[in-house]
Amino acid sequence: MSLLVRFGKASDVDGVLACVTPDFGWRLAKGLEAPDGLIVRGKEVVRQALAERAAVIQRIRFSETEVTIVGDSIIDGSALPGERATGAPILA
Repeated sequence: MSLLVRFGKASDVDGVLACVTPDFGWRLAKGLEAPDGLIVRGKEVVRQALAERAAVIQRIRFSETEVTIVGDSIIDGSALPGERATGAPILA
C-alpha cells in the first residue's frame, strides 16, 4: 500500500504516523493562522489532531484527491465527505 493511501486512512492513526517523519508539518484548513490554516508538527501533535477530529467527524472518506509534489512538499486537495458525531452529513 502506498504511503499516500496509508496516510489517507485517517481511522488508522498508527498507519498515518508510520508515514510521517519527526519534523513533519501538516497544514490543516482551520485555525487562526489564516490563510495558511493550523499547522501541526511532529507525530504526537498529529496524533492529537487526528483524535480531536475523530471526536467531531466520523466516517471520513477521501475522494477526488489531487496530489502535487513540489520540492519536499506534498500538496493534497481532497473532498472529505463524512458525518459529524451528531449524525449530520458532511458533503464536502
